[in-house]
Amino acid sequence: MIVTPGRASLERYGVLDGPQDPDLKAITRLAAHVCGALNATVNLLDETTQYQAAAEGFEPGTCPREESMCAVTVELDHPVQLRDARTDPRFADNPFVTGRRANVRFYAASPLRVSDGRTVGTLCVFDDQPRTRDLEPGQQEALDDLAAQVVQVLELRAETNRLAATNDELLRSNADLVAFAGRIAHDLRNPIAATTGFLSLARGAFGDELTGRARECVEHADGAVRRMADLVDDLLAFARVGATIRRTDVDLGAVMTGVVRDLQALIGSTGGTVEYAELPVVQSDPTLLRQVLQNLVTNALTYSRPGVPPRALVSAKEAAGRWSVQVSDNGRGIPVEARAAVFELFVRLPHGAEVQGSGIGLATCARIAKALDAQITITDTEGGGTTFTVAT
Repeated sequence: MIVTPGRASLERYGVLDGPQDPDLKAITRLAAHVCGALNATVNLLDETTQYQAAAEGFEPGTCPREESMCAVTVELDHPVQLRDARTDPRFADNPFVTGRRANVRFYAASPLRVSDGRTVGTLCVFDDQPRTRDLEPGQQEALDDLAAQVVQVLELRAETNRLAATNDELLRSNADLVAFAGRIAHDLRNPIAATTGFLSLARGAFGDELTGRARECVEHADGAVRRMADLVDDLLAFARVGATIRRTDVDLGAVMTGVVRDLQALIGSTGGTVEYAELPVVQSDPTLLRQVLQNLVTNALTYSRPGVPPRALVSAKEAAGRWSVQVSDNGRGIPVEARAAVFELFVRLPHGAEVQGSGIGLATCARIAKALDAQITITDTEGGGTTFTVAT
């Protein structure tokens, strides 16, 4: 018996409204390429509606469930292939076949079965021309594997949204946070590793065919995996702050040398620069202080003004026996009224879709500052940009 999820159950994935999820979009691109189709989509269904969470080849939308081809596939609960949908009585009168909504001919779909056993939708590919043969076995297997990766993305989104919704409760106990971090590592890193392995297999299977659009599809999928891995790492870093504090002499100059080395790829891709003068030795936790500086420098390089190469300047000064470390940038700036909010978990300013971020980095900095009995504040940089000051 197929159990149909309600709208509220689908909403926990956070992909029904707003722009297309970039990771699901990357999977649809790869699915279309693998199957040699012009169109692909991730369809999610509740009792009344089909939602296209991401699509390749057309703009996604919604339609009544009774008009959905994928609603039939969900009820069948197994992969479906149609060389020409007009010849199958289950689909022949569907408005996506008859021309009232579209003119689908070739159609192939794999169900999306989530961890609780329910089927919430499909990953499907289709064209407006019939085919004379079925997909190759390897293509159907790849479509099924990509459907499994869609499920992993959806469940990662649900877990992330659950964290946001229950953040206040989790913050009351470091022990709970560390336990949550362990669950994240176990539940999410394994499917991420599986996705990475699948992409490696895809490269091997297609070999020299990975040129042009095919290479772009694989690169998008690679980017999706990296973003998922980065998000997991960010969540783990946030959760583990404060579990153990180790104060010792910290050479900030050596710390910044390591930060710049670790951020070479980002520095190169943004055309940015990171500068720091002679920096002192301070008493702090070396791991946590490095994480703060790396997060702030990453922000400086990421949230740049269009057409202006990003610049991060790290400096320090002493006053009343305390050192203040400053990270100044020449970027977009943060409005005064938003400065408190940016230190909250999952808060991102509306910088535009071209700027990727998790909304975790500054929240982690604030949490570290609290654990170190330090203060972190925001001011304007002279000439434009933002200056973060960490008073240790």
